[in-house]
Amino acid sequence: MDIKILLESILFLPFIASSLILILGKYFKRKICEIFSVITGLLTFSLTTYLVTFQKSIKHYIVIREFSNFFFQLPFANLEFFIDWLTLVMLFIVSLIGLIIIIYSIGYMHESKDYVRYYALILLFIFGMIGLVISGNFFLLYMFWEIVGFCSFSLIGFWYMRPKASRAGIKAFITTRIGDTLMLAGIILLYLNTGTLSLVELSQRITGIPTSSLNMILLLLFAGSVGKSAQFPLHVWLPDAMEGPTTVSALIHAATMVKAGVYLVARLEILLFIYAGLQPSLISMFSNTVLFIGIFTSFLAASIALTQYDVKGVLAYSTISQLGYMFTTLGLVAFITPSLAIDSCVTHLANHAIFKALLFLAAGCVIHSIEPILGLEVSRDIRYMGGFAKKMPSVTISFLFGALALAGFPPFNGFWSKDLIMENIIKTFEKVPILSIIFILTSLLSVIYILRVTYIIFFSKPEKSFKIKNPPKVMTLPLIFLSLLTIISPFIFQTLFNEITFIEIPSYYSLTVSTSILCIALLIVYLLYVKRPWQNIFSNRFLSSLWNILFNAFFIDYFYEHYALPALKWSFTEVAYSLDLLINRLIENISTLGFWLSKTLRKTHSGRIFTYISMYILGLLILLISSVIWRWIP
Repeated sequence: MDIKILLESILFLPFIASSLILILGKYFKRKICEIFSVITGLLTFSLTTYLVTFQKSIKHYIVIREFSNFFFQLPFANLEFFIDWLTLVMLFIVSLIGLIIIIYSIGYMHESKDYVRYYALILLFIFGMIGLVISGNFFLLYMFWEIVGFCSFSLIGFWYMRPKASRAGIKAFITTRIGDTLMLAGIILLYLNTGTLSLVELSQRITGIPTSSLNMILLLLFAGSVGKSAQFPLHVWLPDAMEGPTTVSALIHAATMVKAGVYLVARLEILLFIYAGLQPSLISMFSNTVLFIGIFTSFLAASIALTQYDVKGVLAYSTISQLGYMFTTLGLVAFITPSLAIDSCVTHLANHAIFKALLFLAAGCVIHSIEPILGLEVSRDIRYMGGFAKKMPSVTISFLFGALALAGFPPFNGFWSKDLIMENIIKTFEKVPILSIIFILTSLLSVIYILRVTYIIFFSKPEKSFKIKNPPKVMTLPLIFLSLLTIISPFIFQTLFNEITFIEIPSYYSLTVSTSILCIALLIVYLLYVKRPWQNIFSNRFLSSLWNILFNAFFIDYFYEHYALPALKWSFTEVAYSLDLLINRLIENISTLGFWLSKTLRKTHSGRIFTYISMYILGLLILLISSVIWRWIP
């Protein structure tokens, strides 16, 4: 099959299916809509797998141009596709997780009456994400970037009749727009400095941009990544986004959309260092910013996750922290080989997509089972859970597999990528020792919070016993499949993508550090939540205050809501008032000037012939004198 036709099929198949469901949905019964969506997802994944298998040995990249001038002959808006190993990895993840989520949704969304809108938005999102990763032009990438953002906003607020869900959707939309606006400014500056937005042409021209301008452009583009991938200070939208269906949390806010920001930075670094051959030292301002934001966000989110009682909230902060890992590795390009930094990031990106989707879907099974009994408000609160290991053994094993993968426990996929990141961090210890210390501490916190949640939900003794209905097989089978992938996915990815090292035996030093972290975390969880020898430990004033700060997420949301937003509103109000006053004064002065001119001119129309003749002669004299003076001017 021609690669151009293959790419078009992969891209437009979900879009056509989404459009058909949206237009003809009222004529579709639920079963027809579900089967149609599953077939679309299966075809998309099959075609993507064929493309990956066919093109896995590509050495550099392939560019496919659809039209030389798209969008009314705009020079910066060529419709072109760009395929390299990073594109193929992202395509495979998006289509695989998308198919699993669609199948799982048959059971999870069975009671929802808005199934037409749900499946149309899910397929539209897959279309947007595929378009984003295959775009060979920053203009086209930004268009798909906004399509993905729209789908995220719509699916977060899917249950818009719930005030919390509606507010969460609006919050996500506004917060990510801050980053997207700065990103658009970066794209405009990129075009003004190079005269193109094509990735291929940029790889040839980007080295001509002055260093200061290039750093500024890259930082503006990174701002878009900060918003989309929920990094500090624009991380506040992701925990609230858990108000959407759990399937949406798994697809968009764990496995695919939040990876778009990581993908953008990785794409920029590949463009700069691999294709353009730029020296990392020239953009140290950009790489150091990525490094600082990544390591700070990962620690911040991991510490907050320790205290949360909402199971999806814990997983949301976990996602923010894990994304921080990826940005940290991308920021290491100034300290290690750029290709090694990019490879370790993409490896963790792929593994994280598998085990975090598994964790969300397993949590979704628990929520789906207890919501009819406990109600909507407390169905996600782990304090009302416990003892589910006996009631839901398959879900328990699945969640445990995902937790061990996140913790980096061998032989799960998280072990391979997390140890590779650990090794890269340790290599920088002599240059930046604080970086290694923060990362090791963050890793310890990550193991503690995920084991805490696992123990409380599945192995602790519940305060109140109740019978629950086990989830249907259409929900548990995807969990079993993802559980299997947490073990074998590195081998599958290694076979499909030869350019990346998914399996590498870690060094003795990094293995020792990782093992020590696991043992210490297990001991802490055992003492704090299993044996609890110090039951009143958090009654201590200092620890109680610290717990309160972490539980309230360092009051960052509170600061935004009670200080930043009012100040912003006040400043906008003041500016608007000043502009209104200025415009009113301007209009008043214009009207006063008009009144004065009319009053003055009215005096010249006296009706007397002598006055008219005098003014006529005066005008002629002025013209005559002016012409004489003009001739004498050299």
